[in-house]
Amino acid sequence: MSNASEVIPQGVSILGAAIGGDWLGAGAASFILLRQTLQGADREVWRRELRGLAVQGWVNALKVRDSQKDPTPVPDRDACVDYVMGCLESGAVPTAGGLLAAPGVGLNDLYEPGCRRAARDFLGAIIHALLSDRTFFVLRALSEAISHSDEARIKLAQELERRGHAVDDLGSRLDDLKIAVNLLSAPGLRPQRRETRGDGLLDYLSGAVAFCGRDAECDALIAFCEEGPNEWRWQAITGPGGSGKSRLAFEVCLRMRERGWEAFFLDRGCLGSSPPASLSMTPVNMLLVFDYVAFAPDQVANWLAQLPATPARRLRVLFVEREGWPTPNLDFRPPAWYQEMNDAWSAADLKQHRAELTEDQLVVSLADRPLSDADLMELLASIHSEAVVPDEPSGSDPLIPEEPGEAPSGVIPVPVARSLISRLRIAIDPHGQRPLFLLFLARAYLDNPDDERWRTWSVNDLHDVIYQRERQRLVRQLPPGCGDVALDLWAFATATGSSFVDALADVPSWLAAPILDQSLIVRQAFRRGIQACCGDPGHDVQPYRPDIPGEYLVAARFTEWRPDDQVRFTQSAWEHSAEEYASFLARALVDLESTKPVVAAALNESGLLSVPEQLVHVLALAKALDSVIDPAHPRPEVARQLVAISDTHRQEDQLTTMAVRAVVACNTEPKVNLVTDQGRPIDWLDVLRTVLPAMDQDELKTLATNTLSVLQSWADQLLALRMTPDEIHEFGALVDIADDDQQPESRRAQAQTDMFEWLINHRPDYPAAVRVCAEGVAVAVVNIANQMPWLSRRPELVQYLERGLAWSPISVDHTARALVRAQALVNLTVEGGVDAAEVRGLVDELRVLVGQHPNDSGIALQLARGLVNLTAIDGVDLAEARDLINEFDGVVSRLMAENKEATINIFRHHTDTDPAAIVKVGAIAFRELGEEASASQLLNALI
Repeated sequence: MSNASEVIPQGVSILGAAIGGDWLGAGAASFILLRQTLQGADREVWRRELRGLAVQGWVNALKVRDSQKDPTPVPDRDACVDYVMGCLESGAVPTAGGLLAAPGVGLNDLYEPGCRRAARDFLGAIIHALLSDRTFFVLRALSEAISHSDEARIKLAQELERRGHAVDDLGSRLDDLKIAVNLLSAPGLRPQRRETRGDGLLDYLSGAVAFCGRDAECDALIAFCEEGPNEWRWQAITGPGGSGKSRLAFEVCLRMRERGWEAFFLDRGCLGSSPPASLSMTPVNMLLVFDYVAFAPDQVANWLAQLPATPARRLRVLFVEREGWPTPNLDFRPPAWYQEMNDAWSAADLKQHRAELTEDQLVVSLADRPLSDADLMELLASIHSEAVVPDEPSGSDPLIPEEPGEAPSGVIPVPVARSLISRLRIAIDPHGQRPLFLLFLARAYLDNPDDERWRTWSVNDLHDVIYQRERQRLVRQLPPGCGDVALDLWAFATATGSSFVDALADVPSWLAAPILDQSLIVRQAFRRGIQACCGDPGHDVQPYRPDIPGEYLVAARFTEWRPDDQVRFTQSAWEHSAEEYASFLARALVDLESTKPVVAAALNESGLLSVPEQLVHVLALAKALDSVIDPAHPRPEVARQLVAISDTHRQEDQLTTMAVRAVVACNTEPKVNLVTDQGRPIDWLDVLRTVLPAMDQDELKTLATNTLSVLQSWADQLLALRMTPDEIHEFGALVDIADDDQQPESRRAQAQTDMFEWLINHRPDYPAAVRVCAEGVAVAVVNIANQMPWLSRRPELVQYLERGLAWSPISVDHTARALVRAQALVNLTVEGGVDAAEVRGLVDELRVLVGQHPNDSGIALQLARGLVNLTAIDGVDLAEARDLINEFDGVVSRLMAENKEATINIFRHHTDTDPAAIVKVGAIAFRELGEEASASQLLNALI
């Protein structure tokens, strides 16, 4: 960074120009100062940012000229931008005369008034774009700091006096200047530009539709920002593609800006360098959003680890990701992106910075959070006529055919809106959690209201319609024969997450070859056309947004190529941007239905998922495959590819871990049904002998010895998942004593006895859980022996399997997961401020869980607690209370019939933490004494 002696003279130049009314000179001098502060890679990134803004300024000037029907000549865009960038690099102030004399500008008559005015107007617009873009918000602080400098005041005194301006209260502000320049030196620390690419109706940045149905989540995130100390804290938004994660994050940014915060999506360029030290001194609260962490979680973790622990103001970080947590347990099968961040950084530290939401809510999850019909109707009603047809060029280029006139079709009629929602519910998105799919339908209707084929479409039909629509748009807007090349470039940009300033120079040469062979006029027309369809003012091509139709665009275009071009595409994608390409594959594997012909033909091991040559790229591909491994949604084809990759790279522990998880998650055969006498322990060797009859007996004994600890580990994990925090503390204390070598042998033995008694009293179904775990481990061992025989004979198999419970099918819809949900629902019934209607809804959810898991006494117990809690809520009358008690009596009666002693002990355990449980225990004890009165009569009397 420049020191004060270098900064002040430049500050004088800025102020001198500003005082004289030369705002062009003042702006140019400001950027000369910035150029002097930048170093190395930061300078290159900043140069690209400035160039994009300069192009935007030229486009703005052209629009003004066209709107005013100005006959003055138009200077060449690239030559103008090159001249301004050259001035900034050399330290010279750009002038209209200098632009006139610059080569290639096209304003050849230096003395012709029209040329001079054109040079002044276009140069002024370029500088204005550089200064006014919100990317450089700290320029205000920069200019203010310089203007208040004592040294600058002294040097400007004569000039100020001559012009008659009075200056008061000028103090030293060099510290503010340093903060501002330091922030500017971090080129990635910039807000995402608000712009519309492609179809504004489908782009959350365009604001073409209202923000609907996510107010509670938005309020929770605003509270996350505003509450708590001046420390950096993180939270996350998770949910499936199209559920509105990015739109929610963007809405939070908008609302925080209204509250005086700086809030924006962080540019990924920031990850190449450390966060600016001045973040610890920034005078405003800041919210930074990482949209998709999975592309480089290790880089994100390293960047976050360098954030100031105690900044001067609040510093909040929001992650936006697809994959979330299956339970409110932060450590139970965490998403891959979070696990990788932990691996790159201390897990304890990362947990320490997480902001708490509620007891049953780790993060803001949009999964299983459907929008109501009223929300969806509001969404459709918000579509205004200006959003119906995206802005497109007028077709003035002689090489681009004229676009047929399209008048906006207006808003969607209410009956049609209802039909669109009905189609969404029936065939497109039955869970109603992806509002983006409704906009796909709306887009199809608005394109042609007379075409009612949308009434029979599936989600894949929608994808194909959007693909064909975009393809036709390219054909119309580009010179003849160039549409398919533009589609190829758009697919490559989307698959690699890349933005190309020059569509012909920045992409692999084989993709652009058909256009590079054309004349200069055709090449220029191609760049203008592709920029209008696929880019923005600073880039010829941007990735397609939103994600899901972009993923289908890549897959559909990929299937249309020859096999050798498919190979070149995947090789080029890995070489160009391996992390971004892997992130694209992970999203596509989740979003696109693999059974559909187009998707199946593209997303396979010989297509987009073909294994690259370099090991680092192989690891990236494996991470993409691993991210979709979920026992609730088995993907055998993905598991097979992970096993094949690990077999080729047996020395790579990370690949072996992924392959084992895939084998565990995607196999439920052979069926293992262990039937044992009550209280008789499982003979693990006999179990393995049953499922692996052909294995050598010595190998079988070794395998049984090695994997017995896996069975114990799984059973312990399952037990912990079914415990409340109080139970974990209570049982853990006994375990600590039993495992403590420093304790007397008699006390350790007593602790072992106490542990078994505790299990009998609190977890009477524990033996059944052990049998379930034994069946799950046996299935896993069989399939690893069959699919990865080289691993089944190695002792390292144990360490891979011990972490496998979370990926086993026995954890899918298992009561451990449902019990955690039930416990959280009951806790909400006693939260302060909840009303009767809210508690009734919570109890309804408990009833659903009991219906889904009729044999789980723990969930039934939670329903019993919820029923009694509801009777104590204001707004519940006597008649409703009696109905609730009768229902409670039925639940308890069933539990008592199944295992009376265990039920009494379970209820008794809850008397310390749940006041209502005293009533329950009293009812049970009353029945235990053999009195004629029923539990419901006693409870009615007590209530």
